Amino acid sequence: MSQPALFISHGSPGIALMPEDPTYMFLCHLARSLPVPDAVILFSAHWRSDQILISAADPQTTIHDFRGFDPRLYAMKYEPPGQPDLASEIALRLQKVDEKTMLVNDRGLDHGAWIPLMLMYPEATIPVIQVSIQPGMSPRFHYDIGVALSTLKQKNILIIGSGGMTHNLREASFNDYNALPPQWVSSFSEWMKKRLEAGEKETVLDYRERCPYARENHPTEEHLLPLFVAMGAGGDGKGHRIHTAAMYGTVMTDAYEFTTDQ
Repeated sequence: MSQPALFISHGSPGIALMPEDPTYMFLCHLARSLPVPDAVILFSAHWRSDQILISAADPQTTIHDFRGFDPRLYAMKYEPPGQPDLASEIALRLQKVDEKTMLVNDRGLDHGAWIPLMLMYPEATIPVIQVSIQPGMSPRFHYDIGVALSTLKQKNILIIGSGGMTHNLREASFNDYNALPPQWVSSFSEWMKKRLEAGEKETVLDYRERCPYARENHPTEEHLLPLFVAMGAGGDGKGHRIHTAAMYGTVMTDAYEFTTDQ
């Protein structure tokens, strides 16, 4: 059985307490549209390192890596099994991209991982391996990571990049959750949709120079880097948008599916 590769925008941690939110509902229904995977490999914008690190913990633990939110969030736990053998296979593959790739046993799942996974697979029975991103490296480096893992999809392993289609919190309307995205935010989202669905891989990889408002929407790149992993893992960089919504005006929660038979 084969899986796609996915890019999802995980949004605010508070989404876990908002069952009427469009992105909450999308994530809850997403797993129903996919074959049940034997394992999940997830790249989150919230695990950043200078080298590729792979969590070999078993079971995984919950990291509450946020402050100032509803106390109910800090009581939540999502602790699926790990899969050390798969983690070792991932390490062998990714050492060809970064020879300093390492396994670690003391890292749990941050909110960019456990909150969407909790909505997708609430039973927490599917093994999860989290892999770090490298903000100091390019989109193409992350695309190559995805390529190195791409054939694992044919082994019924789901590869997810979890970040944000747009992520400018300095300009966010935190007093208005339902604020409409300004033109510079919606333009970025639609530019990405057009290029990703057309399979314009090279243009997307060079988005920083080619996409209008790239730096305004991503003052730093960590929330978009998981997209490039999913592009590479999907097979040819061509994707299909399966969800779009917004929160606080400047946080677009678009999601994409990448498969080799687009």
